[in-house]
Amino acid sequence: MSYRSMPKTVQSLRERMEKMLARGREGLGEETAKEMREHLRELQLHLARIEMENEELRRARLEAEKSRDRYSELYDQAPVGYLVLDEQGVVLDLNSTASNLLGLETTDLPGQPLFPLLHPNFHDAFTLHLTGVLRSSKKQTCEVMVKRRNGDLVHFRVESIAAGTGDRPVIRSVLIDITDLRQSEHELREGAELLRAVIEGTSDAVYVKNARGRYIFLNAEAARAAGRDAAEAIGKDDSFLLPPERAKYARETDRSVMATRKVTTYEETVSTEEGRKKTYLTTKGPLFDSSREVAGVFGISRDITNLKRTQKALVDSEARLRNSLSNTEKLNRDLRQKVEELDTIFNTAPVGIAVSYDPQCLHIKGNETYAAMLGLTPEDNLSKTAPAGQRPHHFKEMQAGRQLMPRELPMQVAASRGLVIRNAEMDLVHDDGRVVRILGNATPLMNEHGRPRGAVGVFLDISELKKTQEDLSKAHKKITKILESITDAFVSFDRCWRYTYVNDTACRLLCRSREELIGQRVLATFPEAVRPRFHTEFIRAMTENAPVHFEEFFSPPDAWYECRCYPSSEGLSVYFQDITDRKKAEEARRRHVIKLDTLLDVSRDVLAASSSEDMLNRVAGAAKVLTGARFAVSAGGDNEGCFRAGVMPQHIEPRFPSQGRLFTLEPEETEDLPTTGERSPGHAGSRLPDRPAWRGVRGGRPQKTLLSAEVHRPGLPDELIMVTGKIEGEFTPEDETILSQLATVASLGLRHIEAKNEVELLVEERTKELRKAYESLRMEMLDRKKAEQQLRRAQKMDALGTMAEGIGHDFNNILAAIIGFTELVYDRLPDESRERRRLQRVLEAGLRGRELVDQMLTFARLGEQEKRALQADGIIRETLKLLRPSIPRTIDIEVSLRNGPGFVLGNPQQLEQVIVNLCNNAAYAMREKGGTLSLELSDFVVEETGDGSEGMRPGTYLRLTVRDTGTGIPAEDMDRIFDPFFTTKDEKGAGLGLSVVHGIVGQTGGHITVESEPGKGSAFNVYLPKLSAKRRGAMGGAQTAPTGRERILFVDDEELLVESGKGLLEGLGYTVTATTSSLDALRTFSSDPHSFDLVITDQTMPDMTGVELAKELTDVRPGIPVILVTGFSYVIDSEAAEKAGINAFAMKPLTKGEIADIIRKTLDAKQEL
Repeated sequence: MSYRSMPKTVQSLRERMEKMLARGREGLGEETAKEMREHLRELQLHLARIEMENEELRRARLEAEKSRDRYSELYDQAPVGYLVLDEQGVVLDLNSTASNLLGLETTDLPGQPLFPLLHPNFHDAFTLHLTGVLRSSKKQTCEVMVKRRNGDLVHFRVESIAAGTGDRPVIRSVLIDITDLRQSEHELREGAELLRAVIEGTSDAVYVKNARGRYIFLNAEAARAAGRDAAEAIGKDDSFLLPPERAKYARETDRSVMATRKVTTYEETVSTEEGRKKTYLTTKGPLFDSSREVAGVFGISRDITNLKRTQKALVDSEARLRNSLSNTEKLNRDLRQKVEELDTIFNTAPVGIAVSYDPQCLHIKGNETYAAMLGLTPEDNLSKTAPAGQRPHHFKEMQAGRQLMPRELPMQVAASRGLVIRNAEMDLVHDDGRVVRILGNATPLMNEHGRPRGAVGVFLDISELKKTQEDLSKAHKKITKILESITDAFVSFDRCWRYTYVNDTACRLLCRSREELIGQRVLATFPEAVRPRFHTEFIRAMTENAPVHFEEFFSPPDAWYECRCYPSSEGLSVYFQDITDRKKAEEARRRHVIKLDTLLDVSRDVLAASSSEDMLNRVAGAAKVLTGARFAVSAGGDNEGCFRAGVMPQHIEPRFPSQGRLFTLEPEETEDLPTTGERSPGHAGSRLPDRPAWRGVRGGRPQKTLLSAEVHRPGLPDELIMVTGKIEGEFTPEDETILSQLATVASLGLRHIEAKNEVELLVEERTKELRKAYESLRMEMLDRKKAEQQLRRAQKMDALGTMAEGIGHDFNNILAAIIGFTELVYDRLPDESRERRRLQRVLEAGLRGRELVDQMLTFARLGEQEKRALQADGIIRETLKLLRPSIPRTIDIEVSLRNGPGFVLGNPQQLEQVIVNLCNNAAYAMREKGGTLSLELSDFVVEETGDGSEGMRPGTYLRLTVRDTGTGIPAEDMDRIFDPFFTTKDEKGAGLGLSVVHGIVGQTGGHITVESEPGKGSAFNVYLPKLSAKRRGAMGGAQTAPTGRERILFVDDEELLVESGKGLLEGLGYTVTATTSSLDALRTFSSDPHSFDLVITDQTMPDMTGVELAKELTDVRPGIPVILVTGFSYVIDSEAAEKAGINAFAMKPLTKGEIADIIRKTLDAKQEL
């Protein structure tokens, strides 16, 4: 029975006992007594139970008191404040947390109203809160601000409920400090506003959709890209903003993002209304509600059109960058040399140079020249604003008689104010009395904020210059005195053609006074000076800044002047003098010289005459031109026909009708001539004249004059040459001299013709002999020139090979590490993962890098390329498919493969490289006007006897002809087109295309020729040895990569290669022991030689090379298989490795499949033995 049911039971017993007593009074029977005893016993039992329950009640009361104490402590220490208020807001009770929150003691507030603590702005709100609590049985909440005694304002949330009954209701309230919450909310609102400003201000399009695909937010860029207003787009789906195809794609990506609950990024290319293509990078992700359910999608789209263009430009420049790597070392050397040169210039410059790197110029460092000006050394601090113990004191700076303060010096002004100081002159006055006049310039050094951080100064010792200026002033006065005293006229003009100086001689020749000329323009004083010669020469002297000398006739004084013009920075100086008399003398001399030159030309013509008649005709023509005289000749055959000089014949028939009849004197006329009294042996009636010119007189007037000259030839009759006069009268002495010389020339000419005829016969015979010798020499020179060209090309290839050796080894090691680590990670990734696809691109790039190094070594004839039977026409077709998109549509491509399937022995990448390089060059030649690019493949046979294909061995070739209709190749470039680094493409070409083609073709045993005609195009013929069917059958194909369980010792000095190599080999199933030291490898192997089945070693290692290590290992354990790998080495190749006892040789970098194949072949070959 519970404590609460006991009073009801006792009351029931009492009522029953009272009824029994009432009946007992009426009369007690046996049954009644018995019944009373039973009830008494029952009552006793109940009393016992009541005692027990009372005991339990006492214990429960003790527990309640303890609980009250505990709850009272909890009430006081609760994390929230508890208040008990009456209906007027008077505090009846509060816990210690509430007093602490209000900044009061627990005893200060009971019995006091709460309103005085509240901020006045919250009194009305709290009154309404109390009223609402009293009127409702539900919890009411409000916010108030309380001002503590220390002045702090604190925000509280008050949660209250009514309690108590009757006339004294009370209000129980919970006080919660929400100051930090309100501050956080304020900061959150500011952050949200800032985020919205960032989103609205970003150049990316940002938008948010709900789960139904309707837009609930778009920033300005998203609205602009969609061509809609942001408010108009809210609540609409993609079909409202985007074209149908883009809207469909957007919905699909939204569903994918919400289904996968992952962020995704993709690129899409769209067309704008203007027809331009734009590429966007879009990132979409899911939005979650409070229950982590997908509530929508957010999206960010960025315009990456320019980025794509930049990436393409970077890819295009990658090839040029790789080509320029070979010149890096040279550029570095040049750079170091330039730095050394600049340092040398600084230290040895003839001008003073100083530099300071702080705005106060507390420390200035200068070169030797500047330090010497100051009387210091370059190691000293040259600053006058240096700390007291460091600044120099043995000189002072003076300017215009005033000592400059340190802050007024050029470098200090430039460094502190950021000003550029130019041409500041000052005197350095040393304590020993020495004065150095310097010209200073200073420029500030600016920091990244545009503020001065120092200065650079340049100082020039102008002491000698100032002295020179003084000397020049004295010299100017002296020169002026000299100019006044010289006989030449002198004038000077400024650059506006005004007279600045005129000497007395010039005034006299120009008929002007000095006052009339000084300051006047030359055209104002002498308009007639604007003559072509004067004007042109003066202007030429000024524009070319070079002296000009000329002579010209000047009309006002009717005189010739010789002018010498000397330009300067101030203008033009002109010396001139009157040369009229000299010009007249020169004109007379010129006429005489013309006659002499004509006589000389006649002499040359006479010597060039082909016959006697031709020679005499030329002499006669010259005589008529020079003197107006006519020549005639009398050929002697008997005494009557022979005439000596000065003999007058009675009658002479001219031999040259073109000269007319020769004038002859009648016999009686000869009697009137003065004679010498001598007779001619040939004619008794004739006498010799007393002078060379014969003068005949008839009727008192002079007649034509006659001259004669005798021609003597050994063994032949003499001839007489006679000349008639040009006018009525006598020849002048000059004419007589010229005619006598002509007669002598004619005499010599006759002898020369005979000798010439004899010489021509000898010359003709000798010419035939020389022609044969010349042809033989020409062929010998052609052979020698070809040999020299081949030698130069070989030397260039050797030089390039030396360069390729250093680059090839390092590049192959780097590529080996890249390929190895890539394959290690690649094999561990799922087939369809994005990381695996990306690593596939890395692996492809590494293999392309390996092909590039192989091509470089091949070009230099250093690399060993794997060769196999190739079907040429198939490679040509596949290569053209790749080339067609890169060749402009203005160029047509014609392909003619007439020989059917043809095989050659070579490397497919190399053959593709040949086709690509030749086609790219052809397309470049037709880039402006377009044209036709044709490729022809045909058979070509070289016979044993040769067919003009020089340098080709007899046999059958496949001839590939690449022909274009472009600009052609200039003749002067034909011998250089195969030279390395020769290009005609300016910066667009590296000059290796045709060099690589030449190297590849030569390595395959082929030949290349070129035919070109400027303006019509070029044709390159590539001859490759054709592979017979028997040889094609012997070429095997590649096998799949095998695995194994053997034990391998791997040695390489590169840690990256050791790590990647070990991982690859272990992935193939092998047990690998790897080391980076050849000595450690030898010790490991020597300790247990039979614990390894194979050794793989690098060639180039410190301490011991791969070949040396292989020899040591085979000495320890003969027959151990060894594979030697190397990035590149001149010392070792496959043949040398085989001679050294190495089982296999390979070039880095190797792929996993390649190294696995080599290992398996080596181990299987060992087992077969």
